[in-house]
Amino acid sequence: MVQKRVAFTMIEVILVLVVIGILTAVALPKLAGNRDDAAAKVCEMEATTLLQELTGYYAKHSTFDRIGNMSNIKTGTLLVESQNGIAQIATEVPALDGNAVEYVCNGEILVTYQPVTYEFTNLQGRIIRQAGMTTTGNSAVKSNVAKIVYSEFMKKHWFKPDTPGYVIGSNN
Repeated sequence: MVQKRVAFTMIEVILVLVVIGILTAVALPKLAGNRDDAAAKVCEMEATTLLQELTGYYAKHSTFDRIGNMSNIKTGTLLVESQNGIAQIATEVPALDGNAVEYVCNGEILVTYQPVTYEFTNLQGRIIRQAGMTTTGNSAVKSNVAKIVYSEFMKKHWFKPDTPGYVIGSNN
């Protein structure tokens, strides 16, 4: 009796490898895109949290303090890819109509928070001075992660590139 060996031919093996290669080529960009989306969501949440911490601290204490005392977000972040946090060092203090705070996403300055004061006249004719926070986005960011975050920030109802921006204590 002749015994037959069951095995794959070289053509079958090559065909399977080609199919796996095609599937990998299709799947990898989608996986990389999901990774960018996740990193962008982290940046977006931190940048939003930073705005809320700065304005919340000012609303409670009527002054700003060292950045390290107002926020737990990493400070002194370098402009190096995959770095997120506050560009300023922990000892710097934002000031009304003075020092700004810059948030770094993926090694690029993404948002600048500038504490400001502005005056308006109420219905009774009295001049009211109010603290606010202007938020300026960096539209020139290059990395995909920062582009995603910038586009999301532009959709936020509190993101207003012009004065008065985000009013501390309210958003009207």
